[in-house]
Amino acid sequence: MASGSNAVIACGYAVTMTQSTIGKNPPYLLLGASGAVGLRVLARLSARGDEITALSRQLRPQAQANTQWYQHNVYHDDPNALPTAAVVISAGPLDGMAVWAARANWREGTRLVALSSLSAETKADSDNAQERALAQRLRECEAALLALGKARGWLVTVIRASLIYDPQSAQLSLDQLLALAKRMHFLPLPRDANGLRQPVHADDLAQALLACTASDTTADAVLRLAGGERIAFAQMVARYLAMHGATARIVWLPGWSARMLQALLPLLGRRGRSIASQLARSRHNLVIDNGDWLQIGVAPRSFCAPKRDESD
Repeated sequence: MASGSNAVIACGYAVTMTQSTIGKNPPYLLLGASGAVGLRVLARLSARGDEITALSRQLRPQAQANTQWYQHNVYHDDPNALPTAAVVISAGPLDGMAVWAARANWREGTRLVALSSLSAETKADSDNAQERALAQRLRECEAALLALGKARGWLVTVIRASLIYDPQSAQLSLDQLLALAKRMHFLPLPRDANGLRQPVHADDLAQALLACTASDTTADAVLRLAGGERIAFAQMVARYLAMHGATARIVWLPGWSARMLQALLPLLGRRGRSIASQLARSRHNLVIDNGDWLQIGVAPRSFCAPKRDESD
């Protein structure tokens, strides 16, 4: 698969929104429905009374009258065995989505919006070979979906999201640091962990995914969406701990101690490697221009801002 770098659009400015040609209340097919972003999309669609086919690896209880859950593995199962939908939203693994969509016989004009990650950019030059491979895989999957759209007449949008957080979830990157702090009753961080971040709330991304499905102006594009506040890594972690009521104190490590910790953490397995990589990047700015939000008419909230009305 070719690299997706040529598919990335420049930071956009306000444009005139046009109503999607798929109709006002189309049936939705939602992948990754049990994840942080997927659950937020599901809640918004359900509140509107839309018809939803929700997919997850583990079967979920039927919670809403207008939602039909399916236990479905995108890496192996047949997309054509599912009910027909005019709109497909992917809030799950992008590599699985690319493989799955290639097997789909969706009609021309199907609207597809898929969640990707800014890791496609920020981890491209990582010292960690696994992270470099992840970045390359993301770019390839993005390019594959856009190519499928052109070949089959689908309207495809890819959203590259920054660091995702959600107070209602316990499976995201910041939650790994929270769990470590609670387990150790303190959290060691590099003294110079002041690289800027733009964490984005899962519900803001849910709004973005839905906004794209309602307009064709973002078709055949990659949008880059980050949170509404630039915040230093150390301040971000401290605020997240406070929001969850964690009493663990932060211990600031000098350079040699921080490097030793980063070398030891991978011995704890996959989660340890993930935390070590976070700490290694904590000194570097990972921020973008946020102009692409203007294209979809959504304003991202500040980090850990008070909860907004879910039906907005």
